[in-house]
Amino acid sequence: MSWRAGLFGTLTIVAIAGGLFVRSFASAPLPPPAPFDRSLPPASPPAGMAIFQLPTGVVHRTAAFAYRGGSFRDYRDFSMAAALVRHPRGDLLIDTGFGHDIDTQIMLMPFLFRLLTSYSRAEPAAAQLDAVDYDRKNLRGILLTHAHWDHVSGIADFPGVPVLVTADERRFVADGGVITIVARSLPDVHYQEYAFDGGPYLG
Repeated sequence: MSWRAGLFGTLTIVAIAGGLFVRSFASAPLPPPAPFDRSLPPASPPAGMAIFQLPTGVVHRTAAFAYRGGSFRDYRDFSMAAALVRHPRGDLLIDTGFGHDIDTQIMLMPFLFRLLTSYSRAEPAAAQLDAVDYDRKNLRGILLTHAHWDHVSGIADFPGVPVLVTADERRFVADGGVITIVARSLPDVHYQEYAFDGGPYLG
């Protein structure tokens, strides 16, 4: 077999593998849920409860790498934000968005990921809270929705604040490979596991 034939065979395999990879991003939406035909329970938040959004930046990438069924041709901007829930029993920060060290943290991600991902920074959540003289003693914990790089980046800006995760998410941090490498790089994170002790809510 000549080297040309070997090269042709290799390129053919790469082209087929690439085509199958791209095909795996074809639209595959989740099945729609059953219609909710009951009335919603009345809301009864405690006095003083409030929620504040803290936008920390924007990720620019194709929808294919953002959600199931997204297209490579669909370029979108995704806001990276934290949310502060103020509560009489102690405040919660839901996710952190981009932190002060995002430029260093992104370098931990694989080259191909960085090649396909760009972002714009805004003020980190910690800086926004400091700018309004927020008393961090009121912050009971950081509640992670999940441990991807753009949700955990700012944890290091809140030293000593417990990070609340489920047992499954704690395992994901440890075993998630490159997907959770930023979470594993954060120093001195104090994780606290929580569980849902009630039944399904609204089905």
